Amino acid sequence: MLEVSVTDEEREAGRLEAESAQNAALLLHTAGYVVLRDALPPDLVREAREAFDDILRDCEESREGDGWYQVSQRHRAVFWERGARWRIFPKLRPPLSDPRLLANPLVMPLLEQLLERMITGLDVEIVNRGVSGELAGDAAKRLKVEVALNHPDVVLWQVGTNDAFAQVPVEEFQETVGEMVRWLKEHNTDVILVGLHYMKNLAKDAHYQAMRASLQHIANVENVPRIGRYEAMEILARTLRDNGRRDPGEFGPTESAYDCMARYVARVIAVGLFAKPPKKPAGH
Repeated sequence: MLEVSVTDEEREAGRLEAESAQNAALLLHTAGYVVLRDALPPDLVREAREAFDDILRDCEESREGDGWYQVSQRHRAVFWERGARWRIFPKLRPPLSDPRLLANPLVMPLLEQLLERMITGLDVEIVNRGVSGELAGDAAKRLKVEVALNHPDVVLWQVGTNDAFAQVPVEEFQETVGEMVRWLKEHNTDVILVGLHYMKNLAKDAHYQAMRASLQHIANVENVPRIGRYEAMEILARTLRDNGRRDPGEFGPTESAYDCMARYVARVIAVGLFAKPPKKPAGH
């Protein structure tokens, strides 16, 4: 196990000591992942475990039939169960919305260093403002406030999956996201769109696939980068199946899949923002 142990003092201060930070960054860069042992206080771990156990009970009690996805009664968590294994998308509420879980101050500097290593001379600061279960319309309103407060150079916007689950009309989704992309460009903020989740059981779902196509259309029309998360995970899942391994699209990515996706995202950011566009042929 590639890990760095976090001391009580580091956890309280919200930052790793120089030697620990260096070791963690080295492991992340060379191996693709690192475990920060004891990064979270025991009381938060206990509260989060109890909260999720209650969400799981709610899903079990709410389950009806074998629909491809359902919504739990009390917590309104999106879930499904396949082969005695569960996939659950809970709403982000306390304690699961605690910043130490969403954007831990011990972790974010390591991600910033990973990006800085890819682009010489770049100073990276990551501000995590993602909200689980949020629809594009709500995210667009909130993004305007976040841009005004934080003045980011780049917004990485993962969008579409929740709208597809909520059966938001494709035209409404396309108008909302397109307007927000144009607003960001008008306010001198680059934007990179991150596509929908890959799920094998939605490969033939007309609405889900229409949402995918809509996001691709927005990226093409507005000339902004789009990270094809669905396509990347689909290829990875096919490769794993061909080698007799479990499909990550059904129950969630493996550790190696997360590493692969993280590196893919970092490269797309680097190429999308700093690569020189190809020269047009003479006469065009």
